[in-house]
Amino acid sequence: MCMMMGQISILAVMALKQAFYHAAAMAPLLIFTHFFFKYLERRHYHAADFLPLKECCKIDECNLNNDDFSFLFEKYNHPVMKAKPVQPDNIDEFYSLRESQDGNQFDSLGET
Repeated sequence: MCMMMGQISILAVMALKQAFYHAAAMAPLLIFTHFFFKYLERRHYHAADFLPLKECCKIDECNLNNDDFSFLFEKYNHPVMKAKPVQPDNIDEFYSLRESQDGNQFDSLGET
């Protein structure tokens, strides 16, 4: 609903600025947005009627202190996570610059 109000506001501003062609080109967006929201409301609430929320909450309460995720180990490991971390070529320059500042951030401004 807020999105539609924003679109109506933009249409009104365009009309006040006498950008009628732009406002007319944007009018179908408002219509499609309305129908899309109606579609989402119909599909979401229909699917949400069959979700067992109370049962899921009970199961979550039973498993509240169960932090054992060992069943996930070695199941899938993305190739990026398998690669060795790569450091930039100038990492030594970064650390030497960092150590030379000695924690004083105002040296470059001439203030201490």
